[in-house]
Amino acid sequence: MIDSLRLDEIVKILELGGIGHRVNRKEGILMLEGACDSVKKFTYRSPGDHRMVMLAYLFMKAHNGGVLEDDESVEKSFPDFFEVMG
Repeated sequence: MIDSLRLDEIVKILELGGIGHRVNRKEGILMLEGACDSVKKFTYRSPGDHRMVMLAYLFMKAHNGGVLEDDESVEKSFPDFFEVMG
């Protein structure tokens, strides 16, 4: 099951990007709805979770870009993340 705070951050990223979704918190299930062809650019500030920074970066890279603020937390687990992911 997904940690509820992490699930909240994933939902936040989806909402910032304008992606439709449904959440079943009881079962820890997140379902995307609709097409992802009109993702909005957005600015994301992580709560200090390196996993959420990496997720937001890859989401932005796959869509219309955006701005990551406070991305130093990746140093914890993958210091070369941005160089490797290009």
